[in-house]
Amino acid sequence: MSIETILGTGLLSAVVAFGTTWLTLRFSREKLRREFQLEFATEAAIRVLLMSEEYKMRSFEKIKRHLPGFKDDDDLRLHLIRGGAVCFMNQESGEELWGLLEKHKGKAFK
Repeated sequence: MSIETILGTGLLSAVVAFGTTWLTLRFSREKLRREFQLEFATEAAIRVLLMSEEYKMRSFEKIKRHLPGFKDDDDLRLHLIRGGAVCFMNQESGEELWGLLEKHKGKAFK
């Protein structure tokens, strides 16, 4: 084999390997984007819901009505936490209330 043949074969192999890797990464990225799109949309909806100037906090039951479709309550609670919310308990009714941490500066964790 001549040096030109070896170099040509090596170059062709490198180009094919690069192309294959690039396509695999592109498809993997798109698959991840689709998988997490619902999670990102849910957290964005939670932030909008809790950013309302009309309410400082919302009850868990009200949030559940606005965001149906979760397998269980704890799944929704995880999304609330990821969206920047913290939980407060109403001392009189025992109701679970949620609000954005940034709206409750100094009140959380007392």
